[in-house]
Amino acid sequence: METVAYYRRSTTMQEHSIELQRYKAFEAAKNHHLIVEKEFIDDAISARKTSIDEREQLSNLIELIKDKKIKNLLVYKRDRLGRNVIQHLKMYRIFREYNVKVIFTADEELPMNYSSNGELYEIFIGCMVQLEGKQIHERIKAKREADFRSGKNPGNLPYGYKRDVSNPEKAIIREEMQLSLIKEMYNLVLEGKTVEQVMTIIKSKNKDRKWTAGHIRELLQNPTYMGIRVLHFETSPPITQEYKVLKIVDKKTWETVYEKVEEGRPKVNKRKKKKLELDYILDGFVNCTKCSMPFIGSYSKAIYKCNKCKSELNKDYLEKLVLEHALEYIKALVKTDFIRLFNRHQIKSKKALEQRLAVLKKRAESLKEDLFCNISEQIQKNLTTENNTHEKIVESYKLLKNKELEIEYITSEIFSLEQLPKKVDSIKEYMLKIDNLQDLINFKSKDVLFDIIKTVNVEEIYIDLVYKYPFSGIKEAHLLGVK
Repeated sequence: METVAYYRRSTTMQEHSIELQRYKAFEAAKNHHLIVEKEFIDDAISARKTSIDEREQLSNLIELIKDKKIKNLLVYKRDRLGRNVIQHLKMYRIFREYNVKVIFTADEELPMNYSSNGELYEIFIGCMVQLEGKQIHERIKAKREADFRSGKNPGNLPYGYKRDVSNPEKAIIREEMQLSLIKEMYNLVLEGKTVEQVMTIIKSKNKDRKWTAGHIRELLQNPTYMGIRVLHFETSPPITQEYKVLKIVDKKTWETVYEKVEEGRPKVNKRKKKKLELDYILDGFVNCTKCSMPFIGSYSKAIYKCNKCKSELNKDYLEKLVLEHALEYIKALVKTDFIRLFNRHQIKSKKALEQRLAVLKKRAESLKEDLFCNISEQIQKNLTTENNTHEKIVESYKLLKNKELEIEYITSEIFSLEQLPKKVDSIKEYMLKIDNLQDLINFKSKDVLFDIIKTVNVEEIYIDLVYKYPFSGIKEAHLLGVK
């Protein structure tokens, strides 16, 4: 093989990311008169958290390059290969050693060249890509910590508290009746009652929940009830913050109860429950509006469950209801003038987006020239720190990067618009052939739902289906603000 393509996305939530990268790869291959003979895909893998060896498809690609079997590599952008400057430089040198022509398929990405100045440029870009990845991670972490410490976001609250979603500040609401029950639990343990005895007493007083010994232990050992919340991070120590509004017992009481509960914990090995082989076709679609949390498919019984409020939905009933509604809705829609109306708006929107893209590309080219001029100036001054050229480079790169993000978004929108007519036609053709619900279930139900349904919101007495564009209505691109 001579020409291959490499695609990567960090999470499965990045809709169309792999499809967009593939689309751009084949478009670039056509423009360069090449044929893509093999594709390497690392899906839902973070380049920031994994090395080259830990990415199976990238490792396979490198091996083939070292075997001198690859001449051309199509990849969307540098950050698809990695967000670590050492790894980036390592791959650059491998590409250079084996004379691999790297073709970046994103319109705004600067080309890779094999020279001393080229390597210097790749080191700089690698540093920027790594810094950008780290900054994104740190910004998210800092925002979480700031909201946590300021009281704006204490995280998922336990039994006895809820957030006022109608309030912009999402203030904490204390459910005093529930909290009095928790206080009683603490007092019962202090009186010498075991967790099992507490469970029996609480069950007789409150039948709204399925009280278990495990659940009661979890509540009694939760520091929230002494007014302390804990925020956990993946790669750094957890942080604690006092929330006085949450406090119902003092620290000494909480610690005493914690020890008593721990001492009474049964020392037995729990057998794992056998998982049921169930296909939850609505996983990722269903949300609990009460808790703003997703309903997750259970593997111990056929239900969708909200892990916060413990609400349960019968799997078969919910899926049948959603599929029947989707079937009737789309069938009715495709029999109207919807398709003709959609096609007219699709053509108009695509034209507006392409005009916007042309303006952005022109501006990006100007920014590229500025960046190259600043890099050349730095090279001529032998990388001394006695000038402010490096500051100009960083500033030029930031401006270019912002413009690249705009270009990437518009390109993605154009790609989605180009794919929509085929998708709508295929769904229309398929839906008109279906006579009953079983036919839809036998089809790749989740694929169909993913193209049609945006979300399923479950309220106390209603189930609200929200459809995706274009089935939900028409949206149109504009040229406001384009210069």
